[in-house]
Amino acid sequence: MQTGFNLTIMGMGVVFLVLSAIWLSVVILGYFEKKFPVSDTGNNNKLVGNRLPVIDTGITELEIAVIKAAISQHTGKQPDSFDIKVKNK
Repeated sequence: MQTGFNLTIMGMGVVFLVLSAIWLSVVILGYFEKKFPVSDTGNNNKLVGNRLPVIDTGITELEIAVIKAAISQHTGKQPDSFDIKVKNK
């Protein structure tokens, strides 16, 4: 009985320490994000026809087709009935 209790306390302690470390890293990263903001490159996505162009995202047309196929499969809509927007941030 004592061994199980000790194991439980040790496990809960490890989980607490790991979650504390994750929380601390999120706080530190949030501080750095405020102190050193990401500069805007000035790229604004303007419509070309009725579609948004893929600008400086590194996403290929094949990847966009795969994303649209997955969304189509999940929602049951035809891929031509919607368009996806890719954010640069």
